[in-house]
Parts: sequence; structure tokens; C-alpha cells
Amino acid sequence: MRYYLAGLLLLVAIAESAIAAAPVATYQFRNNFNADEPVIPALFPIDPLGTSVFRNDVVLGHNRRVWSYDGLADPAFAQAGLLANTAGLISPTNYSVDMVFRFTEGAGNWRRIFDVAFQQSDNGFYVEPAANLQVYPDLTGSTGAWTEGVYHHVVLTNQGTNVAAYLDGVLQFSGVSPWTTFDNVNNPGQYLIFFLDNAPGTGFSDEYADGRVALIRLWNNVLTNAEAQQLAANPFFVPEASGALLAVFGLVLSCFAQRRLR
Repeated sequence: MRYYLAGLLLLVAIAESAIAAAPVATYQFRNNFNADEPVIPALFPIDPLGTSVFRNDVVLGHNRRVWSYDGLADPAFAQAGLLANTAGLISPTNYSVDMVFRFTEGAGNWRRIFDVAFQQSDNGFYVEPAANLQVYPDLTGSTGAWTEGVYHHVVLTNQGTNVAAYLDGVLQFSGVSPWTTFDNVNNPGQYLIFFLDNAPGTGFSDEYADGRVALIRLWNNVLTNAEAQQLAANPFFVPEASGALLAVFGLVLSCFAQRRLR
């Protein structure tokens, strides 16, 4: 019986430490823009100057391959970034994005993280001048926790119009905003555009900064507080319960069967 109880306790511990659902797309920039998952569209690089490159960098204490994107804030058509086609991958109103990246310039300015309005609106997800994450114009943090020269793990979750953002596992804000949902008239293709600011003629268009990105993941569900914290602790590892749960369940059944036979 003690083996049975020990197995059950281990089973519960694994279940509690696992992420409930797997990401639908994982991009790790291993000299390409492909997803780790099969049959998932690759990211499309936007590199008008032709100067963006893959390089090695120290990311959260480990040597990793990253994409160093290089453009100009002004003129806007010279900005560099990434485009993801999310149609059929994630729900426009029920999703999460987590990223590991750093900016290499632009401290004290507005810097776009991503945009869901196909560059047709100034509203969106930023690091703002006071070093907070912000969904402009509705939601902002107040810790000033964004620091320069280091990689950060960032999570944004969207459930209907309920939005939350985390920086290195710490909740920065949660509240209501319509500016991170994909189902808007500006973006019928449901594209997610990273780092580029507005297209010329649509308002401010120079809120851009060069940077380096090591990880982008798309989730077709809303990550919980605990899951965001867990991912921040080791962003390049997603603990999944399925295989481990089956192994422990088999162990429990085996122990229980042996006890019955005895």
C-alpha cells in the first residue's frame, strides 16, 4: 500500500507542476524561422536593410542562437521585425504569447513589442518610456521593471477583452482592453507583427527599437498566473504531464497488482 500511496503522491506532484496545454507554435531561431512543431507556418522576417542576422548570445545565463534584427525607427519602412500568420493556429480572442527578447537601443522611448492591427493603429503592446509594459492606451504596469541590456521573459494573455501581462513571471497588469484581439477590421488575415510600429500615415510610426529575440511561443489558451511564473523560471522548457503521468500511473498499477498477487 505504501508504494501505491507514494505513486499517487508523485502523480499529483507531476500534475501540479505541468503546463495544462502545449504551445501550438514554438520558434527558437536556430538559424531559421521554422517552428519546432510540424506543419506550422514559419515566421516571416522583415529585414528591409538586409542587416539582420542570426548570432550567438548569452540568454538568461546560457549560450543560445538568437535573431538580431536591425532597422531604422525613421523612416518607418526601414524597420525590422517578424510577421506570424496565426489564422487557424490560435483563437483571435483566447490566446497567449510568451517571448524572450531584449532591446538593444531606445531606452526612454516607446518601443513596440507586437501589434494585432496590421500596423494600422497606435494602440498595442509596448515597453513605454518609464520602463513598464503597457497595452496602450488602457493598461500599464507601475514597477518600472524593464531593464536594459538583458533578456526578459514576457507573457501576454488575452481572454475576450480581459488582458494580462507578465514580466519575468511577475504580473504587471490585468484588466479590460480591446487592443490585443485579432478580430478587428484592420487585420482580417489575423497576422501578429512583432517589433514594427505603425505604417506611415497611421499616427506615430517611429516607436521602434532594434533588438534580439531568442524565443516566441504561441498558445491557443490563456496561461494562468502559475503557468506564467513557471515558464519564466525556465522559458526554454515546457513541463508536460502526459508522458510522466503515464509512467507513474503504470508504476502505481504494477505495485498494486504485485500486492494483490502476494
